[in-house]
Amino acid sequence: MTPRAMANSVPSTRATPKCNLVAPPPVGSTRHWILPSRPSWPAAFDHVVSVGALNGSVAAWFTNWGDWVRACAPGVDLLGRFLAPTAQPSFSDLDDYCGWAQWSGTSFSAPLVAATIAWEVLSAGSTPAAAVDRLIDRPGLYSLYGLGTVVNVL
Repeated sequence: MTPRAMANSVPSTRATPKCNLVAPPPVGSTRHWILPSRPSWPAAFDHVVSVGALNGSVAAWFTNWGDWVRACAPGVDLLGRFLAPTAQPSFSDLDDYCGWAQWSGTSFSAPLVAATIAWEVLSAGSTPAAAVDRLIDRPGLYSLYGLGTVVNVL
């Protein structure tokens, strides 16, 4: 599958020279305790920034890991909005807003990495691929074995 076809069929792909999407996919939350996790797709594709979850400065107990994971960010007890389900959801009406909730998962880590890359694109005027090279792939960045580059989110 080409990066362009991937971008059209999978909402979570990385910027490539031919495709300027930046939405890193989470690596999954089915950690195996003995061996590195089996790669999951689309996270394991070559031109994708796969994202694992951290609990403080260590891997979250649920995150998949392995040499195919390129970045990691906080993923445990993140605070987010919570909306009550309705029979007919209305995306423009917040009458069912119920407050805040704590969430955990690699799917909460991935948007943090995507936002960091997007901020670099906007603030530095770089391309998404250049931002990924600078923030994720540059030699010398702090990384954790099996979890890739640690993306600091303040």
